[in-house]
Amino acid sequence: PMRIFGIVLIALVACNGGGDDTSTTNADASTSTQTTTPAAASSIVVNEFNAVGTVEWLELANGGTESFDLSGYGLADSDKDTGAPKTDDKLTFPAGTSIAAGGKLVIVVSKKDSTPGPHPSAECGVTGPETCLMATWGVSASNGEQVHFLSPSNEVITSTAYPRNLGIDSANGQTACRIPDATGELATCAGTPGTANHQ
Repeated sequence: PMRIFGIVLIALVACNGGGDDTSTTNADASTSTQTTTPAAASSIVVNEFNAVGTVEWLELANGGTESFDLSGYGLADSDKDTGAPKTDDKLTFPAGTSIAAGGKLVIVVSKKDSTPGPHPSAECGVTGPETCLMATWGVSASNGEQVHFLSPSNEVITSTAYPRNLGIDSANGQTACRIPDATGELATCAGTPGTANHQ
């Protein structure tokens, strides 16, 4: 099985665009729908976006204190009309995929005909992680599209929108990332796929 003790990369299909950070947590899901999604799942957040450029990616981070098993969980973009997660083409994390406490899982875009992987770094197009996963969808930066972290039963655990109003200069390597790392609001940053965020 694939154990992630620091860095992983995931590739997605890109669309052009941008949006404000509106990260939300479905804190009442276990009560209202009688689910068994562990509370630790809410510590998995979209930590960094690079939604414009030749290689587009996003990064997940585990802000919790324990390793988290991502097997069967999913990541999805949004339906352009309803804003709901597009579960039909979500990325489902392969069995054995986990992310360590404080670990990163980077997500790249524009891999329409890809399989989840893992894939070696030479196929990922981003400097940093040794391996990556790939998804078939992308993030519209111009629309401030939301990315949804989903439970195995497709519950929305967290949703995070691309911050289109930050004026990110992607041509010079800028991204949108959380400051402080894994916990703060999205801000303009230097690109740091798979490593700690900084401005």
